[in-house]
Amino acid sequence: MMNKIIILISVFIFSLNSYSQEKKDYFYKASAYIYYNILDSAVIYMSKSIDSEKDNYSNYIVRGNCYFNLKMYESALNDYLKADDLKTGAGEYNIARSYSMLNNSDKAFDYLQRHLQKSEKNTQASIKLDTAFRNINTLKQWDEIWLTEWYSKTETALFDAEYAINKKQYYEALDILTQLIEKRSRSHQAYFLRAKASTELQSYRAALTDIEKAIEIAPKNDNYWFEKGKLNLYEEKYKKAFEDFNTAINLNPDNLVYNLFRAKSAIKIENYAIALDDMKLYMKYYGREAEENYLIGLIYLNQKEYIDALPYLNIALAKDQSKYEYFTSRGIAYLNTNSPALSESDFTMSLDLNPKQNEVWFFRGLDRAKLGNSTGACLDWEKAFDMKYVDAVEYLKKNCWK
Repeated sequence: MMNKIIILISVFIFSLNSYSQEKKDYFYKASAYIYYNILDSAVIYMSKSIDSEKDNYSNYIVRGNCYFNLKMYESALNDYLKADDLKTGAGEYNIARSYSMLNNSDKAFDYLQRHLQKSEKNTQASIKLDTAFRNINTLKQWDEIWLTEWYSKTETALFDAEYAINKKQYYEALDILTQLIEKRSRSHQAYFLRAKASTELQSYRAALTDIEKAIEIAPKNDNYWFEKGKLNLYEEKYKKAFEDFNTAINLNPDNLVYNLFRAKSAIKIENYAIALDDMKLYMKYYGREAEENYLIGLIYLNQKEYIDALPYLNIALAKDQSKYEYFTSRGIAYLNTNSPALSESDFTMSLDLNPKQNEVWFFRGLDRAKLGNSTGACLDWEKAFDMKYVDAVEYLKKNCWK
């Protein structure tokens, strides 16, 4: 009897996990279609996600955004209203935008005012520049609504700093944020923005100090952990970066960009199992870019699975032939699958882009020796030796220095 109960529980858990994965699959597919701006398909999969999880307000916001960008304003409005029912205030700004596009100015102003009364709201500049309000921003009520001072001095300073960063005025942003932090030392947003400005100036240590302070104040903000991970990647602190991306994923497992970056750090610390799992998950929904295909090819390459690496490296090079690393990696795959002519060609392309690769000179020498070009092989090994590639000595002694 006990065994039957265990089996039934196991079946239930398996079914529950399968259902949970199916829900995630719908959401991930919708997100990918949004990323590639295929919005009609995004609507289909977000609708499936909503059918499987009807009480998740954010799904309605996402589908509403798709409808809005497809100019299906009635459908967008219905989704935003549903989101607002599920979580008060969640849809107010978008409801205002939708009513404006539907020429219902009274409702538009009503919901815009509700949004402006919230502690978290869009900047005044972004609202005034929002083309969704073009049907109402010439009315008297538009001028009247801005007679009220909706923003505190802290909010205004944060908005000004963010605007300066967007305009690439990084030192101005630093001045604004430093003054703000002197007055509001617990403003995690100020530390985060100052970290962003420092990052743009390549002052990574200063940025790390600020992002760590932001995390100390707001430890459950997954984006802060993600930014910290990227900074540790820049600083070549790969294990710390890996741990940061882990935390970001634990806080928000639905953002697959975090998995992409965890894979990058995992490759650096030679944790290829996690790197491969992350890339397979990411590539299931995205995977159109050269870098993504290169990364999964690199994982297979480092695991000496050269045949598996080649299709991904081929795609990477079909999309981007400006990266010497791509040619080097495919050359190594060809070298280890006994394709010396193809390998030599890739190494030549790689060296044209970056001639400072001592190992690649050595590898091309191996290819040229296999192809019967002993003079070319010796010249390549000499070049590798001059660049302090010690393995070249044995080949030079045996084949060239006679």
